[in-house]
Amino acid sequence: LAPAMDIQVPSNLERYLFELTGRDGDATEELVLGFRRHGAIVLDELSHDEMTGECSASWFDDTHIE
Repeated sequence: LAPAMDIQVPSNLERYLFELTGRDGDATEELVLGFRRHGAIVLDELSHDEMTGECSASWFDDTHIE
């Protein structure tokens, strides 16, 4: 019903992670590669708190939007 909203990984995720890690390219690469391998990113508590203060996410399936 809503294919335009089927976005699992935003195109600017890598850029956001780069800023979140204090512009540390090596740390960003490690997070991105870990995400590609495992489908998840593990953040330290400080980064997690910063990210959840700036972003939110949710999902809905067809039963929620009919």
